[in-house]
Amino acid sequence: MNFEVLDKQIKEYEATHKTMSLEGGLNMYAFLGKRFKSDIPPTGRKVRFLNKNGYDGDREYANKYFKEGQILTVKEIYVGRSSSEVEFEEFHDRRFNTVMFEDVRLKKNNIERAIENFKKRNNGLKNNPVCQDVPERVNKQNYEIERNNLAIAALEKQLNGGWISASDRLPEMCGQDILLTIENIFQQRKVIHGFTGYMEKGKLEFNSLDNETNFKNWTVIAWQPLPEPYKEVENG
Repeated sequence: MNFEVLDKQIKEYEATHKTMSLEGGLNMYAFLGKRFKSDIPPTGRKVRFLNKNGYDGDREYANKYFKEGQILTVKEIYVGRSSSEVEFEEFHDRRFNTVMFEDVRLKKNNIERAIENFKKRNNGLKNNPVCQDVPERVNKQNYEIERNNLAIAALEKQLNGGWISASDRLPEMCGQDILLTIENIFQQRKVIHGFTGYMEKGKLEFNSLDNETNFKNWTVIAWQPLPEPYKEVENG
């Protein structure tokens, strides 16, 4: 299978049809479920049912479950040679032709752009360190970096329900309690309570108190800090 030809065909189709992106979907003609164009799974993305495109049978089948304009949450995308399918969180074990859906992008893109801007600011600060002999400048730069990190964390919480892709950013502290989303080679996922281990050869390690989880068989794909303990709201 010539994957360059497949990629070109998909791009040409997406350019002329307003349909959902296949990025991150499982490439059904690649070895061991390699993902299409991105290693980040599409789980959690939002799409809208167009009730058009595809074959008549595709739309008839979809209309048994959806109404035109309905917003759905992607569970997995299966990228094929001539057509691709999508599975939704709302309807497990049922697949639908992807050409009948479009991405719901506007709000997410605005948040993504804001996150990107804060990251660029931090990169600019880190790439232009101030003189260490002037404590006031050092403190100011550290404060700006920390402030940007807080903004990034708040925006990421809006974007992904608090989950941070492990391919995008890792925890900065060792010994930190966190929640982990992990995935095995069969694309099965679960959430566990984990913690960051001390670095060996400069690489951050993830650990878990769950004896049934072997990180040789599971990959950490996302993480998030533990939530704050519940506090009662005082009236008056």
